[in-house]
Amino acid sequence: MEDGEMTADERIQNYFRRILICDEESHPAEGLAVMIRERYPVLLLMLIHFNYKSEEFSEKFTRADQKKILNYAENIIHEMVKGFFDRSCLLRKDQNGFILVLSMEGMEEYKEQVEAMSIKFRKVMKDYFEIPVSIAVSRPVREAEGVQDLLYQALSGMNDTYYDSSSQIVFYSENCKENFSHSSSFNINFLKKELTGIIRQNDRKGFSNIMNHIIQLFVQCKPSRSQAVNACSNLYYFITFLLEEREDQSFPYILDVAGQLNRLTDLSAVTAWLEGFRDQVAEALETYKEGKKDKYIELVMEYIRVHYREKITLNQMSALLNISQGHLSCIFKKQTGKNFSDYVTEIKIEKAKELIETYQYMMYEISDMLGFDTQYYFSAVFKKTTGYTPKEYESMTIKKSCS
Repeated sequence: MEDGEMTADERIQNYFRRILICDEESHPAEGLAVMIRERYPVLLLMLIHFNYKSEEFSEKFTRADQKKILNYAENIIHEMVKGFFDRSCLLRKDQNGFILVLSMEGMEEYKEQVEAMSIKFRKVMKDYFEIPVSIAVSRPVREAEGVQDLLYQALSGMNDTYYDSSSQIVFYSENCKENFSHSSSFNINFLKKELTGIIRQNDRKGFSNIMNHIIQLFVQCKPSRSQAVNACSNLYYFITFLLEEREDQSFPYILDVAGQLNRLTDLSAVTAWLEGFRDQVAEALETYKEGKKDKYIELVMEYIRVHYREKITLNQMSALLNISQGHLSCIFKKQTGKNFSDYVTEIKIEKAKELIETYQYMMYEISDMLGFDTQYYFSAVFKKTTGYTPKEYESMTIKKSCS
């Protein structure tokens, strides 16, 4: 349809569509500019967004359902706006909502009218379709050519409905602008190196601390919905990749984490999700750490049983396991109830008894075979452990065998 065949309202709607939906640089012809000034001497813009991905909304919702609801909502808005404003222009922004341009001519308390209409529309959509609706409202402006700035204001305000679930109708303010620009540079990748080291050390406390730092960054930086979803998804896959490095890790993985995150309605729900994820991973790290302690002790005890002929020290074992002497000493005592050196001595003396009972070796030979520095030291340790010297023990076994 040529401009000459359009009504005045259709020509104005076409102009608004070009600059707001198609994002064209367009200046109205003089005749059209006059019509816009007459009909919209003061105008503001409302951005209406349907939260289809809300947790409250059905996952069975189809594209066909979406199209029906948009058509229905368009009719509702057309009729409803007549009861509040003399003139308006409704544009379908995308499959998620509308842009509504309103004429504020002669209206001093426009906020009351906007809020009343918004509450009514949101209630209808919630009652009939169970769809949460967010609405952001720009400031009024006197020149239609500044309407693109109004869209930016409404988009800024829409971000605030994500940051604060209690604010489902937001009027643009400087605070919205600050939040919108602040969120553009949100990035948590600089923490990944530190996270890698903490997870590989199974450091539950360190992991919880760094996750608390990340959660605080979300609260302070206020990322947009897409930024929050991307950051959480990347964080989830990065951490679970590190957890998958261990064979016996039974972490409850999520198949569609991005889909789950997209259904969170606001930033507080995202931070709650992060807190839950933090606690799950921290618990997994603690469980794995305890299991690893058991494995360490099994390895140490097996090594001592196999290498009892050698001189075995705590320093040597900690180096083999790549853990500190203090840590190994602590977990060994906790798991076995014995000091490391006492356990080594216990195994060596048991083997010494077995060798003595063969009657094939001299005492100095047994001392050498078991890695003692001197026969004297071997005898002293043997007596301290059994209450007898090696010779006395040998005599006892001979008497028992002859009786």
